[in-house]
Amino acid sequence: MSNARSVQKILLTGAAGRIGTYLRERLGARFDFSGIDRRPVDGLDSTVANLTDHDAVLGAMQGIDTVVHLAAEPRHTPDIWWDVLLPDNIVATANVFEAARQAGVGRVVFFSSMHVVGMYERDEPWSSIANGDYG
Repeated sequence: MSNARSVQKILLTGAAGRIGTYLRERLGARFDFSGIDRRPVDGLDSTVANLTDHDAVLGAMQGIDTVVHLAAEPRHTPDIWWDVLLPDNIVATANVFEAARQAGVGRVVFFSSMHVVGMYERDEPWSSIANGDYG
């Protein structure tokens, strides 16, 4: 009987992005990464799909131990409306968690969006409250 652990299989959502690329570069020797993104990812076993496509997300989850959910709307501006945020941040995240549950994935690590911390209120009293990079 061997005590050797197999390499953990990690699916990165938003794998073509800055953080996904960084994680692969720094941790690639320790983990078996695959990815899902709207764009192809050079040098990575990846699925090209939109996370709003539940079936594609579920397919990418097969055989995965951990999901690192990085994908989200990348623009960090106060003028982003729900027609962009709803599919890219909310529906996509719901699909990731549900597909992980259905595929028996043991862990989901969720990197949240910029809208958790504000930067979008324009009406008083919120617009006069210190917020953002310079407080």
